Amino acid sequence: MKKFLAMLGVIVVLLSFAFSEELTVYIYESLSWIEEGTIQKFEKMNDCDVKVVKLGDAGNVLTRLVLEKKNPRADVVIGLDQSLAAKAVEEDLLIPYKPKNIENVRDKALIFDPEYYVVPYDYGAIAII
Repeated sequence: MKKFLAMLGVIVVLLSFAFSEELTVYIYESLSWIEEGTIQKFEKMNDCDVKVVKLGDAGNVLTRLVLEKKNPRADVVIGLDQSLAAKAVEEDLLIPYKPKNIENVRDKALIFDPEYYVVPYDYGAIAII
């Protein structure tokens, strides 16, 4: 949880003020747990407002990004898997971002995107998120 907040915190500081006073985050339905305390803590820590937009599954998130390519509305996207993230990069839907604290990731194998289009913030036995 702390890893998630730290990673999202760095992203918010740069993006929320650059684009608007409200940070828009696209997620898929299974990640709705972040609205149960995580978002509120994050808003308080970073003095910002966060709008979470739930879009079904990760495929729906990618579809929305494609549809909004010429007029993007999301500041942060959470939950694309490896294949969907590769498609998003191929379609020029993401911008690279290298967090300041990426050096603190102990297992360097988790940083599988040297161009930083995709930055992991957590991992488990069956997934890198």
